[in-house]
Amino acid sequence: PGRDVETVGEALARRGIAVRAGLHCAPLAHRTAGTLDTGTVRVSFSAFNTPQEADRLAEAVGDILRREDPRQTESLEHSSGLFPVLKRKYREISMKTGK
Repeated sequence: PGRDVETVGEALARRGIAVRAGLHCAPLAHRTAGTLDTGTVRVSFSAFNTPQEADRLAEAVGDILRREDPRQTESLEHSSGLFPVLKRKYREISMKTGK
């Protein structure tokens, strides 16, 4: 909340994590989601990603949020339910693909 999407995207890029930041050529979707003024940071996973990469992303996002606002730790822990879901999904994918 309150983070500039380009700044977050650049911080992730410095850590070797490729994401897209902005409106993603989808202004109508952003209008519907309420993010037309700010955009979003989009992470795209595929069957080629590993659970370790999902862990690395989660760690990097947490680090970026804490560096900007040390008080963010509590809300980060509250919202981090997404990360176990990501890890579980990509473990399922890796089992199906043999990675």
